[in-house]
Amino acid sequence: MQAVCAGDHRAFEELVRRHETPLYRFLVARLGHTSDAQDVLQEAFAAAWRYRGSYRSRWRFSTWLYRIALRHGLRLRDKAGAGEADRVSLDQVELPASEDSEPVEMDIWGFARQHLSRSSFTALWLHYHEQWKLAEIAICLGQPVSWVKVTLHRARKRLARLLDQRGQRVTL
Repeated sequence: MQAVCAGDHRAFEELVRRHETPLYRFLVARLGHTSDAQDVLQEAFAAAWRYRGSYRSRWRFSTWLYRIALRHGLRLRDKAGAGEADRVSLDQVELPASEDSEPVEMDIWGFARQHLSRSSFTALWLHYHEQWKLAEIAICLGQPVSWVKVTLHRARKRLARLLDQRGQRVTL
């Protein structure tokens, strides 16, 4: 990231290459629309390049980038005219062959997206799917670590209760 801050386009291209697929996957999961995810993905990388001077080395690049993407994604939250017809489940998202995921996992994430608040879903996704530490999630979401802990606990309980009511068992 030091090279990027100095204006190195090739270094930035490498960061895009590394983070594009996981960020896109996160955005589809968060927003539920591939077109919205693509728009926010492009906006996030453009903003990351534009505001590279504001990056601080104490942050992981991914934490900083996801925070930027979340800010851009908030603008789309109440998008007029976004109907269920263009909503996708995560198992419909085309990803490179190296990004294999179990179909069952995809159904759980789709279920979670439908039944949790956006912030709860985001915290859950970052912790369990992206394997982020609590402190990183807190920075990305602009919340204290205690909020992240409580949110994760409540999200797990809510999902377990809802899945149990449907006769399904999942351990998170």
